[in-house]
Amino acid sequence: MLRNIRVLLIEDNIDAALYEKSMLELCKNINFEVIHVLSLKESLKIMQNKSFDIILLDLILPNGKGLDVFNAIYNKCKGLPIVIVSGYEEHAIDAVKAGAQDYLIKPINIEQLITSINYAIERKKVEEECKKDYKQLLSIFDSMDEMIYISDPETYEIIYMNESIKKLFGCSVGEQCHITFGGINFPCLECHNHEVFGRNFGKTFTYDIKSGKNNKWYKSTIRAIKWPDGRILRYTISIDITDYKNKEESLSNFLEKKIDAFNVKLSKSANHYKKQIHRLEQITLEMVNGGAK
Repeated sequence: MLRNIRVLLIEDNIDAALYEKSMLELCKNINFEVIHVLSLKESLKIMQNKSFDIILLDLILPNGKGLDVFNAIYNKCKGLPIVIVSGYEEHAIDAVKAGAQDYLIKPINIEQLITSINYAIERKKVEEECKKDYKQLLSIFDSMDEMIYISDPETYEIIYMNESIKKLFGCSVGEQCHITFGGINFPCLECHNHEVFGRNFGKTFTYDIKSGKNNKWYKSTIRAIKWPDGRILRYTISIDITDYKNKEESLSNFLEKKIDAFNVKLSKSANHYKKQIHRLEQITLEMVNGGAK
């Protein structure tokens, strides 16, 4: 059974559109159903009434060009893969950076077109699956008591934070981590980014830190991760260890007092024995002097 692919071809050049449509309809392995429109306005209207598997888009249209055209289409159908078919490579590359799956530079051939369509559909499918997994992961993070946040290591902007952080600090995404957690207007003197970025990518690093915002101690574990948009960001999970730190401090103070008391007692004993030895020396000297007479 042939695979069916519904294509929306947005192309104002009728000759180019007929050429691309005929190439697809002559394909023997896939049943392409191609609907051609000439303008951005017409394409936005038809997408309200029909569903498609992929969009072939020329970026120069009568009522728009470049990224303006792409963004209008992309925002209307974010779930659909888009392949740019254009004579302007610079515009096409910009569209791919903005979310298009692939681009082809005119003139094109049948092999290029079909390969690009199959690639774009599969890539979009993988992207959607990754987004679904990503949303599920964030849902798990939001249900955890531990504090979890994602931040940009260069700007220190918080890209994501779970519900535990929002409840505890009353903050929101977009703030800088050193302001949110440290209560200071400049980056922390030691944020340990060098421990997990660069050649240490993939490694984890754990350290204790005291928040300047609520004076609580946290054990934080960090690592570098790749975000869905391609950025390399910092993942941090923090556990409140204030009680442990307080007990540790109390024990330290207790031991310090005991040691101080022992040292005082030892000092007193040393002085006592020193006086006793001095007294014995005096008695011995008196005995020696008395025997000499």
